[in-house]
Amino acid sequence: MELVTLSDSFDFKIITTLEELKNMKVAFTVWHKRSWYQRDMIIGSYSLDIWTVYSKATKMVNRDWEPLEDNESNKRGFIQYSVTCVGEGDTIMGIIKY
Repeated sequence: MELVTLSDSFDFKIITTLEELKNMKVAFTVWHKRSWYQRDMIIGSYSLDIWTVYSKATKMVNRDWEPLEDNESNKRGFIQYSVTCVGEGDTIMGIIKY
């Protein structure tokens, strides 16, 4: 199996209450791309509970590795991700650059 490293960055502004935040998740889906015009297969996905990130003192998860799962809950590889979740008035511990 070939190791492929891609990096994408997305910023989202979500206006919500803390109670609603406790039930929010972010889902990552990784696609296999055989050519520049065709995405033909989902390799796997991972779902992250946002409250887990927000409740940390740093308000972030940095470069964590998690297994990707397909629809049958079979392990299909891994994803490395970083997530920062801050609210109005929160202090970010530091800026992380790769």
